[in-house]
Amino acid sequence: MRFAAYLLVCSLLASLNAFAQSDWNVVRTLPRDARLVVYPQSIAGKLQAATADDIAVRSNGRSLVILRQDVQRIERVRRRTAVKAKRGFFIGWAIGTLSWRQIGWAAPVLGLGAAGVGALVGAWDGALDYKYETIYELPHP
Repeated sequence: MRFAAYLLVCSLLASLNAFAQSDWNVVRTLPRDARLVVYPQSIAGKLQAATADDIAVRSNGRSLVILRQDVQRIERVRRRTAVKAKRGFFIGWAIGTLSWRQIGWAAPVLGLGAAGVGALVGAWDGALDYKYETIYELPHP
C-alpha cells in the first residue's frame, strides 16, 4: 500500500510540467502591463508587447526586448488581494454572527461589521501575497 501511494505521488510530481504551457500564443494574448518574470534571465517587470519573435518587458524603468529563443520560462505574477478579501469577509461575518447570536434574527446583520474588518485584514494580507503561474515553458526534448 505504501509503495502504491509513493508511486502515485511520484507520477503526479512528474506530470506537473505537463500543465505548463508551451504555446507562445498564450504570451501574445496577455494584456499590456501584466506582471511577468522571464527566465533564465530572472527579469521581473510589466509586459509592454509580445510578438511572434520577442517580448518587450519594462523593468526598473527600462524597456527590455528579449528574443523568444532566449526565453526558457515565463511566469505571470498576480496579487491575491481579492481572494483573501473575500475569505476575510466571510470569516469575519461568521465570527460576527456567532458573537451576536443571542440577539436572534439580527445577528447576521450585526455580523457585517466584523465582516468589514475581516475583508480589510484579508485585503491587506492579499496585497502582500503573490501567486506565480507558469504561462510559458520551453518544451523539454
